[in-house]
Amino acid sequence: MAVNPNEAPEGYVAVEAEGCGGCAFEYLSKECISAACGSCHRKDGCFVIFVAATKPSAIWPYDSEGTPVEVNHG
Repeated sequence: MAVNPNEAPEGYVAVEAEGCGGCAFEYLSKECISAACGSCHRKDGCFVIFVAATKPSAIWPYDSEGTPVEVNHG
């Protein structure tokens, strides 16, 4: 399953990863410990790190939950 980048704390996006390196949250900090980054805690089933969002995190044509939406061009 593909990573849902929107399944992240506000101001961050989720990026698939194999370890914690590169995560915006300091290892074992309060934010790190409470982050749902493990595959068993996420709806998309992926292990991720969180990086600061530099643009709106909603990626069209997906809704705010990362579910693909149908685009009606008619």
